[in-house]
Amino acid sequence: KTGPALKELFFELARIQSGDLSQDELSKAQKILATDTVDDFATLQGTTSRAASLATFGAPWDTIAKDMQTSLQADAGALTQTAKSALALALDRAVLVLVGQKAEILKQLADPANELKLGTITVVDAEGNPAK
Repeated sequence: KTGPALKELFFELARIQSGDLSQDELSKAQKILATDTVDDFATLQGTTSRAASLATFGAPWDTIAKDMQTSLQADAGALTQTAKSALALALDRAVLVLVGQKAEILKQLADPANELKLGTITVVDAEGNPAK
């Protein structure tokens, strides 16, 4: 289902970038972020993973609280403006990595019915070298 899934993904990204983000979608995203943040601290693995992420970027612990506060103060209009910016969703410069059954995926990507407007497709091996 790679082809249809990519078609839906690109449709949703284009919809967001066009400015069609509703308050309900924003509220859902805020709730998901809050739930995911709480879930991260429900286990030792989640807590250490979050700590490692903060340490990697040199961010203090209060970054989590500040991010949550910023999320809760966001409004759909501001997020729409951010999504419209070329830097937010630069799909024309994106790299898409697909993993799975090569022949099936390539067949779906080539299917004109999927209406995918992909750039050059490069198949690589596990090390990132062009596959033969």
